[in-house]
Amino acid sequence: MNIDEASRFLRVTTRALERWRRQGLLSDECISDDHFNPEALERWARERGIVRADGPGSVHTPVGDLFSKAVLNGAVTSVDGHQTALSSIELAVSQIDSLSDEQKSRFIAQTLVRERLMSTALGRGVAAPHPRQALGDQLEDQVMSVLYLESPVDWAAPDGIDVHTVLLLLSPSMELQLQLLSRVGTALRTPTFPEFLGTRPDKTALLEELARIHGDS
Repeated sequence: MNIDEASRFLRVTTRALERWRRQGLLSDECISDDHFNPEALERWARERGIVRADGPGSVHTPVGDLFSKAVLNGAVTSVDGHQTALSSIELAVSQIDSLSDEQKSRFIAQTLVRERLMSTALGRGVAAPHPRQALGDQLEDQVMSVLYLESPVDWAAPDGIDVHTVLLLLSPSMELQLQLLSRVGTALRTPTFPEFLGTRPDKTALLEELARIHGDS
């Protein structure tokens, strides 16, 4: 199948497929000479929480798998040196290649408005900054930028633990944003997950761990 057929098969945009291919997330088994193998693509999608429903070409992403899809759409980055909550948010947004410079500036401003109302630190060394309002047609799909901090940041966390991992969330709808925040909270209640984030896993390792969590939940 070609990229248009593959995007319909997974119910994602061609832009998302192109980005996953550019990032090396699609295996050689999934794509060769610009042609997608449906069987391999389905296996790849299942392993990453994008589950095919009954019937050909019908794919859905359950609420429990929104975390994985947001990570797939976004970036995973480590940063050295001292940061603040403000500079961490700016860095997290700047790492999302699919956004234009104008979008990055706008989303940083919107996220900071939310942050000034109340800290988005969740505890256990993790913060989940996000805009106060969903982004609507400003954004095509949910996106997460994962930023690992060499020097943990005082983020006014409820448990007093400084933040070592930033999970910046961008969503086109409020319903999706709330579901994604809920799923992040569920993952953080998994005993080993915050410590796993502290090891600075790359995108592939993070997706594998999320798939394991989803499989256990």
